[in-house]
Amino acid sequence: MGTEKAHPDVEFRGEKEETPGYHLTQLQVIIILVLSIALIVSVGIFAGVVLPSTNAGHSSGTHAPGTQVSTSKPTSSADSQGGSSTSPPVVTSRPYVAPVPKPTQPTPTSSYAVVNRPRLPTNVVPTEYWFTIEFDMANLNFSGDTIIEVRVTNRTNTIIVHADDMTMTQEPQVTNDRNYNPGTIYYMVSDKGFYKPNQYYYVILQNELTPGIYYLRFRHTAPLSTRLDGLYK
Repeated sequence: MGTEKAHPDVEFRGEKEETPGYHLTQLQVIIILVLSIALIVSVGIFAGVVLPSTNAGHSSGTHAPGTQVSTSKPTSSADSQGGSSTSPPVVTSRPYVAPVPKPTQPTPTSSYAVVNRPRLPTNVVPTEYWFTIEFDMANLNFSGDTIIEVRVTNRTNTIIVHADDMTMTQEPQVTNDRNYNPGTIYYMVSDKGFYKPNQYYYVILQNELTPGIYYLRFRHTAPLSTRLDGLYK
């Protein structure tokens, strides 16, 4: 007997293996493109409508310098149906008016140029002082006699010393001798006074003093200071 063929006449082939991944049909691609275009158009409309209105709102709250803005309160009114409606506040502006400064009193000036200067003249130099002081603690003041030795370096008819809150009780004297010995020369005083802006007491002589040593004497009274300067309680 003959044997059958070892291989069949018809060869069997299995299903083709699919490649892994995502596969889109033509219809799905068209839908994705349409949705993308719609999203881009929506963003453009939002940027063109919403953002300009927001910027306008910010700019309406900003006012140019030099203006004053007043805002009235919202008012309510009844409508035809018995309800109430609120009207928006009314904003008005008016030009800014700078306040007028109050007038100030001018600083008093002396008729003597040297007295107006904030520093003592350098041609009259104090070299020594002598004081006699009496205290009145019941009235919290003191009185005394002061002699100042000055050295005049250039010709002048003006002597200036610092003095504050004092009252002179005797005419000032300018001499060439502190002890008033016989032969003492007294230099005539033509004017004297206080100049409070610089805390000065000045003595003006009729004639100029030549370079040399001189003595200025005056009697005074003053209250004890309540500050930590001078003679204080």
